[in-house]
Amino acid sequence: MNRGVSPVGVSFTGNKINKSAAKAVKNPIDAYYEKELKSIRKQKIDKDVFIKLDPNIRMESVKNKIQISIENMRTKKD
Repeated sequence: MNRGVSPVGVSFTGNKINKSAAKAVKNPIDAYYEKELKSIRKQKIDKDVFIKLDPNIRMESVKNKIQISIENMRTKKD
């Protein structure tokens, strides 16, 4: 006798996904959040591509971070 997982309540559909189990009822807030998250990810990818095309932007970003760090160190001394 197999003492593994009990097959009771498990439905096997072969290669097809059980649509009723896969499709969950979405809350409008969750749907809006998912939409916003996708747009933010797309913007981030677009920004990363733009930065890779223009190395001066990356150097400006590094320079700004260094300047902010120096300013923070100066304010901590005072």
